[in-house]
Amino acid sequence: MLFFALTSLIMNRYELIQVLKKNQVYSRVVPFDPEKDKLLLLDFTEKNKELTDKIFYDTRLFCEYINHKLQSEGARYGIGGYAEHRTVYSRS
Repeated sequence: MLFFALTSLIMNRYELIQVLKKNQVYSRVVPFDPEKDKLLLLDFTEKNKELTDKIFYDTRLFCEYINHKLQSEGARYGIGGYAEHRTVYSRS
């Protein structure tokens, strides 16, 4: 995260994209196959009324909630929205 914050001070978005395109040495973070694996968009904002305080503040229940969502949708991975305010981060 610090890298991106510092990078944004040094170069604009276009310059960063150009640098990333030139340096094509990337590694997978997780074994994701877009042909087989389904992604599920998870909503961790205050708009998600399924995510009650009881679930939100209990790590075990929170993990069960996520696993249930993934299983019920047949998804291997869950992802969040870009640049959304995720209420879940307020737990820390």
